[in-house]
Amino acid sequence: MSSAVLEVQGTITERGQTTVPAPIRQALGIGRRGFIVWRIDPDGAVRVTAADEAEPDPALGRFLALLEQARELEIHDKQGKKAHDPAD
Repeated sequence: MSSAVLEVQGTITERGQTTVPAPIRQALGIGRRGFIVWRIDPDGAVRVTAADEAEPDPALGRFLALLEQARELEIHDKQGKKAHDPAD
């Protein structure tokens, strides 16, 4: 017998996705676009809690920095070509 205050069954799609049921979202105090944290305790229990705030994706940060570097190189390259262009 479970000692849970609230227990709701969900499903996992073929793509590994799940929907957090409305009663669980309400209990966590999060909306449809809220953020959650999944934790596995040493005893194997899985906890889902509301995230304090959305943590930035580390890969996205590096990708955006790479795009900025490429943009700066492109601008620098265009400026260099204008300086050497005999048509100007």
